[in-house]
Parts: sequence; structure tokens; C-alpha cells
Amino acid sequence: MEIRKQSLDDFECSNDWAELNLVAYRTYTLLNGSIANPNKNFNILLDIFKAINCKFQMELYDENQNIVLENKNY
Repeated sequence: MEIRKQSLDDFECSNDWAELNLVAYRTYTLLNGSIANPNKNFNILLDIFKAINCKFQMELYDENQNIVLENKNY
């Protein structure tokens, strides 16, 4: 996995199955980007964020940058 700091509050995370941005807002964390096999991997990411009990919003996009999956917990 490669993690690159984009700005003071933003990180770009990528590996062979995901390209994600992690953005820290004052009241919640935004995770957005694209992943392989979204119907399975979205739920895995969702379970991780719920397990650490943080406020978040997840948005996954298709190749045309349309939101295909979304979940909010804040």
C-alpha cells in the first residue's frame, strides 16, 4: 500500500485494488474513491470504520465519477 499526504488534512491511499482519498474534516472523516469488487470491499471498509467508532462518510465512484455506493455515520 502507498500512502501519500496531499495536504494538511488529506491523504491519498492506493494499492492493487483501491484508490482512495481520506479527508479529515472537523466533525467527520470522508473516504472517497474507487475500489475493485465494490459490492464486497465496500462492506469490508464500512465494517472497519464502524469498528473504530468514528464519524465518517464513504463515497465510491465508478469510472465516470458517478457515486455508486455511499454511507454516512455522523
